Amino acid sequence: MAEAHGVRLEVLQRGHGLYLTQCGSCHELIAPDQVEISDWHLVVPGMCWNAGLTRGDEALILKYVLAAKSK
Repeated sequence: MAEAHGVRLEVLQRGHGLYLTQCGSCHELIAPDQVEISDWHLVVPGMCWNAGLTRGDEALILKYVLAAKSK
């Protein structure tokens, strides 16, 4: 997945970890492939803002869900 998307494995692992711990702490997790790419670009920033996450965390989560969606 990392190689296919040109994203370092460590970046995807950090994004995945944030997705599990931060997103899953407020609501049931949705599989990345169940949401359209354009919707992820809207959902992730809003949810990260609600959760008080940094822009860096937002970028990591977005990279993970987009890569996982199209694996």
